[in-house]
Amino acid sequence: MGRRKQKKPVIESKYLTRGQALRKLQLSLTEFRRLCILKGIFPRQPKKKGSGKVYYSIKDIKFLSHEPIIKKFREFNSFYKKIKKAIGKKEFQKIKSMESNLPTYTLHHIVKERYPTFIDALRDLDDCITLISLFAILPSSSMVPANRTQNCQKLYCEFLNYIIKTHSLRKVFVSIKGIYFQVEIKSQLITWITPHQFTQHPPKNIDFRVMLTFLELYEAILKFVNHELFYSINLRYPPEFDQEKLSNGDLLGALILLNENENENENENQNENQIENENENENQIENQKLMRERIKTLEQKLISVEKNEAINVQNEEKNQKENQGLDQEVEQNFFQKMEEDEDESTRKQYKQAQKQRSRKVIYGNLFEGKIFYLNREVPRLPLEFVIRSFGGKVGWQGEGSEFGENDEKITHQIVDRKRIDRRFISRAYIQPQWAFDSVNELILLPVEDYAPEVKPPHHLSPFVKDHIVGYIPKRREELISLKSFRNSSKKKKSNLKNQNQNQNQNQNQNQEELEKNYAQELENEFKGITYSQLEEQKKNKTNFQEVEIEGNEKSILSKTQLENQIRNKQPKKTSVFDQNDEKTQLAKAVMTRKQRIAFNKAQRISSKKQNSIDRLINKRVAFEIENQDEEDIKKRKTKSKQK
Repeated sequence: MGRRKQKKPVIESKYLTRGQALRKLQLSLTEFRRLCILKGIFPRQPKKKGSGKVYYSIKDIKFLSHEPIIKKFREFNSFYKKIKKAIGKKEFQKIKSMESNLPTYTLHHIVKERYPTFIDALRDLDDCITLISLFAILPSSSMVPANRTQNCQKLYCEFLNYIIKTHSLRKVFVSIKGIYFQVEIKSQLITWITPHQFTQHPPKNIDFRVMLTFLELYEAILKFVNHELFYSINLRYPPEFDQEKLSNGDLLGALILLNENENENENENQNENQIENENENENQIENQKLMRERIKTLEQKLISVEKNEAINVQNEEKNQKENQGLDQEVEQNFFQKMEEDEDESTRKQYKQAQKQRSRKVIYGNLFEGKIFYLNREVPRLPLEFVIRSFGGKVGWQGEGSEFGENDEKITHQIVDRKRIDRRFISRAYIQPQWAFDSVNELILLPVEDYAPEVKPPHHLSPFVKDHIVGYIPKRREELISLKSFRNSSKKKKSNLKNQNQNQNQNQNQNQEELEKNYAQELENEFKGITYSQLEEQKKNKTNFQEVEIEGNEKSILSKTQLENQIRNKQPKKTSVFDQNDEKTQLAKAVMTRKQRIAFNKAQRISSKKQNSIDRLINKRVAFEIENQDEEDIKKRKTKSKQK
């Protein structure tokens, strides 16, 4: 008997080290890393792994071995070896001829493999746009060529112009890292971050070769996505760019959006129709000759055919009467199904059109009729993108603007400095935060809070859900009350018509009240009470009410009442079980070990959340007490000056 073959360990049967993978694919480390990034393959972590080794799945390596890009890598290596030889022999004319034969490749097949549907590409678009927006701002250098930055700028501007055209911007948040944007495309939410428009100095610690391979893939994905998005709106792609506006720095306005060329298609169709008509005329002449010859031979056959047809007609009439009932039922069922399918398709089209209209009403009409002017110290690209996507018009200080600073049509001027030498009465001067906050709340916020001399309110993140966190900040409470006031004012306008109808009834009631007051005055005169005595009594009542109000204000300043007032406004959560309670202890005794660990973990997380909420409330209480003290000091000073 032969020996039994020993089974390989699990690591050797399922995984390969990086060195083994390189030897199997016959690639260098840089080429292997680049291939893994393009194909989306990552190293694996087996349960029992060797120390300091990187493992890959054998299935992934077999999948990579059939990739056609590996052949292109080898062609590149052989091409560069030929160039090195020519440089060593100083054959410069040969090098120029070889440069035209540089091997090229595309990533279209990889994009189709990784994203079989368009919605899959939209779901994975967050990192793509963040990286492209970053490289669009970076300065050109030896690691980042100028062609790459220009291509990133064009792709990013195409994507932004689609959002402006469709009004699909939803949320904006300005942070220290950059500006966060959220967009809704085909019912898919896409969030990305763009850096602030400062001169960026790329650090030396970063390996740009890895980032450039990611950028190569993301450029191909975004080009595919932009093509599909433009085609869905019936726009031409790739669009043309106005070079004068690009040189002036107007990236969003430089894009020329055109519909699909109808005139060119009409001319092409006309030429094709002319050629077809000429060919048809020639064919008609030949067909006429053939038809004359056929008619002569068919006359004899018709006589015999007519006799056979008369016999067949009699037999068919009998069969038709039998099958007529069955045919009617089949036709009715068929037409019912057709009508149902048409109804479903029309319903879907109607719903899509209704959604687009509602989006334009909500998101496209916020800044409609508003004309903004941006000062030079204000970041132009993000503000222009936000304002135009919500229906506003934008101008700026410099070349390429549609209107200047002295234009009387301007309604809002966005400024980021305290001192303004020249002011226009017909426009409002605001800080950039006003545009972002009003977009997040979908209402035009009051301009007085965002004046250049005033410290603006807190910029809240629209991505944080306060009810889930468990703490509602003061600014959120103010915004909720403002929204409710605006909604109530709209309802009041609708009820004005009903109030006008009831005015006649109120006039009659007022006449009755005047008659009662007149009767009371007559009684006071009869009793001997003068008009001056009545006024003194009224003053004493008002003084007594003011004293009560002052006492109440002093009581509000107390810390405990402020805390209770703030805590009552916070969202009420379900009570967490106390560990010292008998019910929790009994429940723990019944639990298994895993359940007890999970329960204790949930308790720790809830206690941490509660501690963070308590800290925020204490900070808010201390801040409000300081503000109230300052207000009291100002009031006392004004009263002393009046005395």
